[in-house]
Amino acid sequence: MIFISGWAGFKTNYPELSNKYTYLTPFLLEDNLQQIEQELISSKAKILIGWSTGAHIILKNLENIKDNFEKIYLIAPFLYFLVDKKLKVLEIMIEAFKKDPTKVIKNFLNKAGVKTIEIENYNEDSLLKGLAFLKNSKINSFNPDILDDKVIIIYGEKDKIVKIDDIFKKLKNYIELKNYGHYIPEEILSEIIYETSNKKIL
Repeated sequence: MIFISGWAGFKTNYPELSNKYTYLTPFLLEDNLQQIEQELISSKAKILIGWSTGAHIILKNLENIKDNFEKIYLIAPFLYFLVDKKLKVLEIMIEAFKKDPTKVIKNFLNKAGVKTIEIENYNEDSLLKGLAFLKNSKINSFNPDILDDKVIIIYGEKDKIVKIDDIFKKLKNYIELKNYGHYIPEEILSEIIYETSNKKIL
């Protein structure tokens, strides 16, 4: 299994999954977008999970990598991060990050709904590139027909970071969790994966 995390997606957010499986963290320690995309192309894993930025990266590459996996789970995916946000909000976050990155990371993860926040090593420049990626990355022409039974969308109703696109809500494999936000705990993900694939991951 491969798990592609979101921005500031430390292993401590998903301790069991990150210890047991391939856990990729976009922009956390380096600008590793190309390495992640290459991993998706060459992987022999059967299950692929993407959270937030990770889900967006998977969507951008879905046409080329979908056949490599038996099941693909996208948590809080987006076609364009700023679709429901003012650009100024993200720009303020970027400027604040330059002054006090740890504070911004903690605030972000708290807003995401992460219960236990443990800050691990990170590279400031890389995370700034990650914020620039969120600012600029946009999937302009997206064919929803590619989201077949293999792809499952998971979204927390109380998500304060990503507003789910209507294109995902219309899918048969759309799962909305009433009592959760942007962050979905790994034990809940484990239950969903077992129910939809009959595979135990934890």
